[in-house]
Amino acid sequence: MHRSNLIRLLLGVLFILLLALAWLWHQNFSARLQVWASWITFTYGCAAGFWIWLHGLRLSRLIHDIPTSQVATAAQGYVELFGRAVQFEDQRAKALLGSTVLWYRKEYAERSDAIGRQAFPFNLFYMPVEVEESRTPFAIDDGTGTACILPHGAQIICARKQVRREDNRRVTEEKIVPGDPLYVIGDFSTYTLQPETDRAAYELTRQWEQDPAVRRAYDENRDGKLDQAEWLKMHAAASAAVIADSMRAAPSGATHLVFKPEDGRPYLISSLPPEKLAGRYRAYLLVGFVLFIGCGVVSFAVLMGRLLP
Repeated sequence: MHRSNLIRLLLGVLFILLLALAWLWHQNFSARLQVWASWITFTYGCAAGFWIWLHGLRLSRLIHDIPTSQVATAAQGYVELFGRAVQFEDQRAKALLGSTVLWYRKEYAERSDAIGRQAFPFNLFYMPVEVEESRTPFAIDDGTGTACILPHGAQIICARKQVRREDNRRVTEEKIVPGDPLYVIGDFSTYTLQPETDRAAYELTRQWEQDPAVRRAYDENRDGKLDQAEWLKMHAAASAAVIADSMRAAPSGATHLVFKPEDGRPYLISSLPPEKLAGRYRAYLLVGFVLFIGCGVVSFAVLMGRLLP
Protein backbone atom coordinates (compact mmCIF):
# COMPACT_ATOMS: atom_id res chain seq x y z
CA MET A 1 0.00 0.00 0.00
CA HIS A 2 1.10 3.54 -0.69
CA ARG A 3 3.00 4.92 2.28
CA SER A 4 1.30 8.32 1.97
CA ASN A 5 -1.97 6.55 2.90
CA LEU A 6 -0.48 6.16 6.38
CA ILE A 7 0.05 9.92 6.57
CA ARG A 8 -3.55 10.53 5.57
CA LEU A 9 -4.61 8.00 8.19
CA LEU A 10 -2.61 9.77 10.91
CA LEU A 11 -4.11 13.13 9.96
CA GLY A 12 -7.60 11.63 9.73
CA VAL A 13 -7.34 10.14 13.22
CA LEU A 14 -6.15 13.50 14.55
CA PHE A 15 -9.13 15.25 12.94
CA ILE A 16 -11.56 12.76 14.51
CA LEU A 17 -9.90 13.20 17.92
CA LEU A 18 -10.24 16.97 17.64
CA LEU A 19 -13.93 16.63 16.75
CA ALA A 20 -14.45 14.28 19.68
CA LEU A 21 -12.59 16.69 21.97
CA ALA A 22 -14.77 19.61 20.86
CA TRP A 23 -17.88 17.53 21.55
CA LEU A 24 -16.51 16.50 24.95
CA TRP A 25 -15.94 20.10 26.01
CA HIS A 26 -19.55 20.94 25.15
CA GLN A 27 -20.90 18.21 27.43
CA ASN A 28 -21.30 18.09 31.19
CA PHE A 29 -18.30 15.84 31.87
CA SER A 30 -15.84 16.43 34.65
CA ALA A 31 -13.11 19.00 34.07
CA ARG A 32 -10.43 16.39 34.83
CA LEU A 33 -11.73 14.10 32.07
CA GLN A 34 -11.80 17.01 29.63
CA VAL A 35 -8.21 17.97 30.51
CA TRP A 36 -6.93 14.40 30.17
CA ALA A 37 -8.69 14.04 26.81
CA SER A 38 -7.12 17.31 25.64
CA TRP A 39 -3.65 16.20 26.72
CA ILE A 40 -4.00 12.81 25.00
CA THR A 41 -5.28 14.39 21.78
CA PHE A 42 -2.52 16.97 21.48
CA THR A 43 0.16 14.49 22.56
CA TYR A 44 -1.00 12.22 19.75
CA GLY A 45 -0.84 15.18 17.36
CA CYS A 46 2.72 15.90 18.49
CA ALA A 47 3.79 12.26 17.96
CA ALA A 48 2.07 12.08 14.57
CA GLY A 49 3.72 15.34 13.51
CA PHE A 50 7.14 14.05 14.52
CA TRP A 51 6.64 10.84 12.50
CA ILE A 52 5.49 12.80 9.42
CA TRP A 53 8.46 15.16 9.76
CA LEU A 54 10.90 12.25 10.14
CA HIS A 55 9.36 10.44 7.16
CA GLY A 56 9.65 13.53 4.96
CA LEU A 57 13.21 14.22 6.13
CA ARG A 58 14.35 10.67 5.50
CA LEU A 59 13.00 10.45 1.96
CA SER A 60 13.86 13.99 0.87
CA ARG A 61 17.46 13.47 1.98
CA LEU A 62 17.52 10.05 0.33
CA ILE A 63 16.50 11.53 -3.02
CA HIS A 64 19.06 14.33 -2.65
CA ASP A 65 22.01 12.22 -1.41
CA ILE A 66 21.99 9.16 -3.70
CA PRO A 67 23.61 9.83 -7.09
CA THR A 68 21.75 8.65 -10.17
CA SER A 69 23.26 5.52 -11.73
CA GLN A 70 22.99 4.16 -15.26
CA VAL A 71 21.63 0.67 -15.78
CA ALA A 72 24.62 -0.42 -17.87
CA THR A 73 27.19 0.59 -15.25
CA ALA A 74 25.25 0.53 -11.97
CA ALA A 75 26.99 -1.05 -9.01
CA GLN A 76 25.38 -4.03 -7.34
CA GLY A 77 23.40 -2.89 -4.32
CA TYR A 78 21.29 0.13 -3.37
CA VAL A 79 20.96 2.50 -6.36
CA GLU A 80 18.91 5.32 -7.87
CA LEU A 81 17.72 5.04 -11.50
CA PHE A 82 15.85 7.48 -13.72
CA GLY A 83 14.44 6.68 -17.15
CA ARG A 84 11.25 5.67 -18.94
CA ALA A 85 8.74 2.94 -18.11
CA VAL A 86 8.70 0.09 -20.62
CA GLN A 87 7.33 -3.43 -20.85
CA PHE A 88 9.54 -6.23 -19.59
CA GLU A 89 10.07 -8.75 -22.40
CA ASP A 90 6.80 -10.58 -23.10
CA GLN A 91 4.85 -9.00 -20.24
CA ARG A 92 1.09 -9.02 -20.64
CA ALA A 93 0.10 -5.46 -19.91
CA LYS A 94 -3.15 -4.86 -18.07
CA ALA A 95 -6.02 -2.77 -19.39
CA LEU A 96 -7.46 -0.02 -17.23
CA LEU A 97 -9.79 2.75 -18.37
CA GLY A 98 -9.35 1.56 -21.95
CA SER A 99 -5.56 2.07 -22.04
CA THR A 100 -2.55 -0.20 -21.70
CA VAL A 101 -0.76 0.05 -18.36
CA LEU A 102 2.37 -1.47 -16.84
CA TRP A 103 1.24 -1.09 -13.22
CA TYR A 104 -2.04 -0.10 -11.62
CA ARG A 105 -3.68 0.26 -8.26
CA LYS A 106 -7.40 0.54 -7.52
CA GLU A 107 -8.74 1.46 -4.11
CA TYR A 108 -12.43 1.14 -3.30
CA ALA A 109 -13.58 3.14 -0.28
CA GLU A 110 -17.01 3.64 1.26
CA ARG A 111 -18.54 5.91 3.85
CA SER A 112 -21.63 5.54 5.96
CA ASP A 113 -24.88 6.58 4.31
CA ALA A 114 -26.52 7.16 7.69
CA ILE A 115 -27.56 10.66 8.68
CA GLY A 116 -28.06 12.33 12.01
CA ARG A 117 -25.96 12.97 15.11
CA GLN A 118 -25.18 9.30 15.75
CA ALA A 119 -23.63 8.87 12.29
CA PHE A 120 -21.30 11.88 12.73
CA PRO A 121 -18.34 11.91 12.02
CA PHE A 122 -18.31 8.47 10.31
CA ASN A 123 -20.40 9.77 7.41
CA LEU A 124 -17.65 12.29 6.59
CA PHE A 125 -14.82 9.86 5.81
CA TYR A 126 -14.26 7.17 3.22
CA MET A 127 -12.83 3.94 4.61
CA PRO A 128 -10.96 1.59 2.25
CA VAL A 129 -12.82 -1.69 1.77
CA GLU A 130 -10.83 -3.25 -1.08
CA VAL A 131 -7.48 -2.64 -2.77
CA GLU A 132 -6.49 -4.18 -6.10
CA GLU A 133 -2.83 -3.78 -7.03
CA SER A 134 -0.77 -5.09 -9.91
CA ARG A 135 2.22 -7.31 -9.11
CA THR A 136 3.33 -7.84 -12.70
CA PRO A 137 7.00 -6.92 -13.30
CA PHE A 138 7.72 -4.05 -15.66
CA ALA A 139 10.97 -2.33 -16.63
CA ILE A 140 12.91 0.93 -16.71
CA ASP A 141 14.96 2.01 -19.72
CA ASP A 142 17.45 4.86 -19.27
CA GLY A 143 19.04 4.67 -22.72
CA THR A 144 22.01 2.60 -21.54
CA GLY A 145 20.08 -0.54 -20.68
CA THR A 146 16.89 -2.04 -19.30
CA ALA A 147 16.24 -3.29 -15.77
CA CYS A 148 13.29 -5.38 -14.64
CA ILE A 149 11.37 -3.90 -11.69
CA LEU A 150 9.68 -6.17 -9.17
CA PRO A 151 7.02 -3.85 -7.66
CA HIS A 152 6.13 -5.98 -4.63
CA GLY A 153 6.82 -4.11 -1.40
CA ALA A 154 7.50 -0.75 -3.05
CA GLN A 155 6.11 2.66 -2.17
CA ILE A 156 4.64 3.61 -5.55
CA ILE A 157 3.67 7.20 -6.33
CA CYS A 158 1.90 7.85 -9.62
CA ALA A 159 1.49 11.05 -11.59
CA ARG A 160 -1.56 9.52 -13.27
CA LYS A 161 -4.37 9.43 -10.72
CA GLN A 162 -8.13 9.56 -11.14
CA VAL A 163 -10.82 9.65 -8.46
CA ARG A 164 -14.48 8.81 -9.09
CA ARG A 165 -17.30 9.17 -6.60
CA GLU A 166 -20.57 7.28 -6.87
CA ASP A 167 -23.02 8.04 -4.04
CA ASN A 168 -21.17 6.89 -0.90
CA ARG A 169 -18.48 4.98 -2.80
CA ARG A 170 -15.12 6.34 -3.98
CA VAL A 171 -12.82 4.65 -6.52
CA THR A 172 -9.21 5.82 -6.77
CA GLU A 173 -7.23 4.62 -9.79
CA GLU A 174 -3.48 5.05 -10.23
CA LYS A 175 -1.40 3.77 -13.13
CA ILE A 176 1.96 3.77 -14.89
CA VAL A 177 1.90 3.48 -18.67
CA PRO A 178 4.68 2.90 -21.24
CA GLY A 179 6.73 6.04 -21.78
CA ASP A 180 6.03 7.59 -18.37
CA PRO A 181 9.06 9.05 -16.54
CA LEU A 182 10.20 6.50 -13.98
CA TYR A 183 12.27 7.17 -10.87
CA VAL A 184 13.38 4.17 -8.80
CA ILE A 185 15.39 3.68 -5.61
CA GLY A 186 15.99 0.08 -4.58
CA ASP A 187 18.36 -2.87 -4.61
CA PHE A 188 19.98 -3.57 -7.99
CA SER A 189 21.40 -6.93 -9.00
CA THR A 190 22.60 -8.44 -12.26
CA TYR A 191 22.11 -12.12 -13.06
CA THR A 192 24.08 -13.51 -15.98
CA LEU A 193 22.60 -16.17 -18.22
CA GLN A 194 26.02 -17.90 -18.74
CA PRO A 195 26.55 -21.58 -17.80
CA GLU A 196 27.41 -22.34 -14.24
CA THR A 197 31.02 -21.35 -13.63
CA ASP A 198 32.17 -24.57 -11.93
CA ARG A 199 30.69 -26.81 -14.59
CA ALA A 200 32.08 -24.68 -17.40
CA ALA A 201 35.53 -24.68 -15.76
CA TYR A 202 35.44 -28.47 -15.40
CA GLU A 203 34.54 -28.92 -19.06
CA LEU A 204 37.37 -26.58 -20.11
CA THR A 205 39.81 -28.48 -17.90
CA ARG A 206 38.84 -31.74 -19.64
CA GLN A 207 39.47 -30.11 -23.02
CA TRP A 208 42.89 -28.92 -21.88
CA GLU A 209 43.74 -32.43 -20.69
CA GLN A 210 43.28 -33.67 -24.24
CA ASP A 211 45.64 -31.02 -25.63
CA PRO A 212 49.30 -32.23 -25.45
CA ALA A 213 50.69 -28.69 -25.54
CA VAL A 214 48.59 -27.60 -22.55
CA ARG A 215 49.40 -30.82 -20.66
CA ARG A 216 53.12 -30.20 -21.12
CA ALA A 217 52.74 -26.62 -19.89
CA TYR A 218 51.33 -27.84 -16.55
CA ASP A 219 53.50 -31.00 -16.26
CA GLU A 220 56.12 -29.41 -14.03
CA ASN A 221 58.07 -32.59 -13.20
CA ARG A 222 58.05 -33.76 -16.85
CA ASP A 223 56.89 -37.29 -16.05
CA GLY A 224 54.24 -37.25 -18.77
CA LYS A 225 51.38 -37.26 -16.25
CA LEU A 226 49.50 -34.63 -14.28
CA ASP A 227 49.54 -35.25 -10.54
CA GLN A 228 46.89 -33.78 -8.25
CA ALA A 229 48.71 -30.50 -7.62
CA GLU A 230 49.39 -29.97 -11.33
CA TRP A 231 45.78 -30.77 -12.25
CA LEU A 232 44.46 -28.31 -9.63
CA LYS A 233 46.66 -25.56 -11.05
CA MET A 234 45.30 -26.24 -14.53
CA HIS A 235 41.72 -26.26 -13.18
CA ALA A 236 42.29 -22.93 -11.40
CA ALA A 237 43.53 -21.41 -14.66
CA ALA A 238 40.49 -22.80 -16.49
CA SER A 239 38.17 -21.29 -13.83
CA ALA A 240 39.83 -17.89 -14.23
CA ALA A 241 39.38 -18.08 -18.00
CA VAL A 242 35.68 -18.97 -17.66
CA ILE A 243 35.06 -16.11 -15.22
CA ALA A 244 36.81 -13.64 -17.54
CA ASP A 245 34.70 -14.83 -20.48
CA SER A 246 31.52 -14.48 -18.39
CA MET A 247 32.39 -10.91 -17.40
CA ARG A 248 33.04 -9.95 -21.02
CA ALA A 249 29.77 -11.54 -22.13
CA ALA A 250 27.62 -10.16 -19.27
CA PRO A 251 26.36 -6.96 -20.98
CA SER A 252 24.66 -8.94 -23.75
CA GLY A 253 23.56 -11.90 -21.67
CA ALA A 254 22.51 -10.43 -18.34
CA THR A 255 19.23 -9.60 -16.64
CA HIS A 256 19.18 -6.54 -14.36
CA LEU A 257 16.68 -6.62 -11.50
CA VAL A 258 15.45 -3.93 -9.09
CA PHE A 259 13.68 -5.16 -5.96
CA LYS A 260 12.87 -4.41 -2.32
CA PRO A 261 15.95 -4.17 -0.06
CA GLU A 262 16.11 -6.84 2.60
CA ASP A 263 17.61 -4.47 5.18
CA GLY A 264 14.48 -2.30 5.46
CA ARG A 265 15.71 0.69 3.47
CA PRO A 266 13.03 2.48 1.40
CA TYR A 267 11.98 0.96 -1.91
CA LEU A 268 10.57 3.81 -3.99
CA ILE A 269 8.99 3.83 -7.45
CA SER A 270 7.57 7.06 -8.85
CA SER A 271 6.34 8.38 -12.17
CA LEU A 272 6.88 11.89 -10.81
CA PRO A 273 10.22 13.53 -11.67
CA PRO A 274 12.72 13.52 -8.78
CA GLU A 275 12.43 17.27 -8.16
CA LYS A 276 8.63 17.09 -7.79
CA LEU A 277 8.88 14.04 -5.59
CA ALA A 278 11.42 15.77 -3.34
CA GLY A 279 9.07 18.79 -3.17
CA ARG A 280 6.28 16.53 -1.93
CA TYR A 281 8.46 15.22 0.88
CA ARG A 282 9.55 18.74 1.80
CA ALA A 283 5.85 19.57 2.19
CA TYR A 284 5.61 16.64 4.62
CA LEU A 285 8.51 18.21 6.51
CA LEU A 286 6.57 21.45 6.92
CA VAL A 287 3.29 19.77 7.91
CA GLY A 288 5.04 17.51 10.40
CA PHE A 289 7.03 20.37 11.91
CA VAL A 290 3.94 22.55 12.39
CA LEU A 291 2.03 19.69 14.02
CA PHE A 292 4.95 18.68 16.21
CA ILE A 293 5.59 22.21 17.52
CA GLY A 294 1.95 23.34 17.70
CA CYS A 295 0.51 20.24 19.35
CA GLY A 296 3.59 19.85 21.53
CA VAL A 297 3.24 23.38 22.93
CA VAL A 298 -0.48 22.92 23.63
CA SER A 299 0.08 19.50 25.20
CA PHE A 300 2.81 20.88 27.47
CA ALA A 301 0.67 23.87 28.41
CA VAL A 302 -2.26 21.64 29.35
CA LEU A 303 0.02 19.37 31.38
CA MET A 304 1.67 22.24 33.26
CA GLY A 305 -1.45 24.31 33.74
CA ARG A 306 -4.08 21.73 34.69
CA LEU A 307 -2.51 18.42 35.62
CA LEU A 308 0.43 19.51 37.76
CA PRO A 309 -0.07 21.11 41.20
